[in-house]
Amino acid sequence: MNVSQGELHDISEYSGLDLDVSSLCVVSFSSAPGFVVQIHRLEIVVSKPNVELEAMVENTSSRWTPPENTVIDVAAVYDSIAVIALSAINVNVIILLRLISIISQIM
Repeated sequence: MNVSQGELHDISEYSGLDLDVSSLCVVSFSSAPGFVVQIHRLEIVVSKPNVELEAMVENTSSRWTPPENTVIDVAAVYDSIAVIALSAINVNVIILLRLISIISQIM
């Protein structure tokens, strides 16, 4: 939501985030102002929302999808590192991803 002249405006469609899934983790970066990371069970979304009311345009985003037949069970972000736990049938793996490298692809 954005407040402009005392009115609320829904700017969700310009966020670049997946709005129809439950998020495990959503964070913004102090080291990369304007970028937001959303982690849900099926992917990691790194987005730079364009939510200025005067110039709402498509956002810039990048996505990382876990290997086939796995889902993200747990996620946390510290600084520019995402720690995720992937699970599949009889297998659990912890992965660390450097998010700055994903951000640099979409800058």
